[in-house]
Amino acid sequence: MNIAATIFDMDGLLIDSERIALSTFQNVCDQHELGDQFALYLQLLGTTDATSKSILQERLPAHLQVDQFMQTWTGLYVEQTSTAVPLMTGVLALLDHLDAIGMARSVATSTRTDHAIGKLRNSGILHRFAHVTGGDQVAQGKPAPDIYLKAAQRLGVEPAHCLALEDSPNGVRAALSAGMQVIQIPSLVQPDAEFRTFGHTILEDLHRVIDFLNAHPSPASMAGQD
Repeated sequence: MNIAATIFDMDGLLIDSERIALSTFQNVCDQHELGDQFALYLQLLGTTDATSKSILQERLPAHLQVDQFMQTWTGLYVEQTSTAVPLMTGVLALLDHLDAIGMARSVATSTRTDHAIGKLRNSGILHRFAHVTGGDQVAQGKPAPDIYLKAAQRLGVEPAHCLALEDSPNGVRAALSAGMQVIQIPSLVQPDAEFRTFGHTILEDLHRVIDFLNAHPSPASMAGQD
């Protein structure tokens, strides 16, 4: 297994922002007396604003204005993520490990690039990545492979030699479609039996990714060894 670069998703993988997105989404649903909409939110995980809007137009009651719904939701979310969002378990340890073995890394997120950069900066880890590729930089968001293909291109690494780290099903589909090696760290929901047949690796947290990389050393990590 030849891994030359690692590409990270952001929300729910690097920073614990998915729970904030879910709570603010449900808050807006409650305002419209829609009841528990967790299942609907799961369909939005890892998607761009355009894809989320399309899904909401299909699933929300016809009398609701989707643009207004999304504006209210976005306002609540931005307010609650305007300061540092907590890091997910193992982020700093994994980034330190990648530094130690000299492996390139970047971020590929469905979030708009300027918002993603702001969140990563607020959480103190923006400088740890070569690039941030956001959903506004590609024609199609996750689960299409575009974001991952562009991130690999910017790193100058063939997709087959990239390790993609994801939490959401849509993100996993995107990375697999791009031809990458994929590790899923589930956040809000565990993959079901059908999803586990995709053949990707599923781990508990980012600490376990260090173990995975140690078990599958790359040329970079072996440099200087006898």
